[in-house]
Amino acid sequence: MLVYNFKKKNWDQISGKFTDHYSPIKIVKKSKTSIAVICRERSTNKIYFVKTLNDQKKFLHEASLHSIISEHKAVATFHGAYMSANTFYIVMEYIEGEILHAFTI
Repeated sequence: MLVYNFKKKNWDQISGKFTDHYSPIKIVKKSKTSIAVICRERSTNKIYFVKTLNDQKKFLHEASLHSIISEHKAVATFHGAYMSANTFYIVMEYIEGEILHAFTI
């Protein structure tokens, strides 16, 4: 599995595959290009929100934005970006409550 290093703008190799590190709990939403899943990090038992994408260009754009804006107190904290078997994962803080999409027009 690869983890994206935003400072170096390259991929670093880490052991295992995504499911070795995170276990899915619940699928929140599916679309043509992504799946939103609540996952548990196996090593810490912490709960995270994970967005999976199958488009590397869209993934790099979204992940780089998350890594920049997640320092704002009103945005979920960015935890990491991973690639495994041509699937891309953006891992961020899980905040319990309603889905924001439910409040938008």
